[in-house]
Amino acid sequence: AKRRDLLGLKAFPVGQSGRKFYSLSIIAPVQLTGVVKPALIANGASVLNVSSKDHHSAAFEPSNMQGEHSYSGYDAYVRSKLFNIMFTIDSACCVRSNSLDPEVITTKLIHAGWSLAGDELPVSGEEVNKTVIEIAKNSWNGEYFENICLARFSLVAVAATARREFTELTGEMLRRFRL
Repeated sequence: AKRRDLLGLKAFPVGQSGRKFYSLSIIAPVQLTGVVKPALIANGASVLNVSSKDHHSAAFEPSNMQGEHSYSGYDAYVRSKLFNIMFTIDSACCVRSNSLDPEVITTKLIHAGWSLAGDELPVSGEEVNKTVIEIAKNSWNGEYFENICLARFSLVAVAATARREFTELTGEMLRRFRL
């Protein structure tokens, strides 16, 4: 039970798909980064958030952040990737943070939800490793990468008003549930 509490799952009924997904995909990275932030700063370490080029198709709907009004697995996925990028941009002022789309990696979710074929983990793992090394060498901060290439954020992700609202709503949720 304590492990679930750390990830913020105690705050949401597990049966509500949108809220569970939001807890795991958004709240957990925000909370974990907050916990380790002093150590990251002290050691010159950085955060690499996993995102997806599909974040370009996500809309920022504050009233439906957790699928309160409508829920689809794909919409939840792309919103979570958008939020990871928004969090990366805002975190970059304090801790070196970047986002990476490692391309399609074969997972149970890919097979079950989309029936897509992707790279087996060792193949994509090599590309991810190359990107991580390049990010470290170049001291990039607040950037988004698709594989080894520097890429552009969606217009929604760079909208300061949307990022501020996302940060306020996430902070409110963390305070409300004392996470």
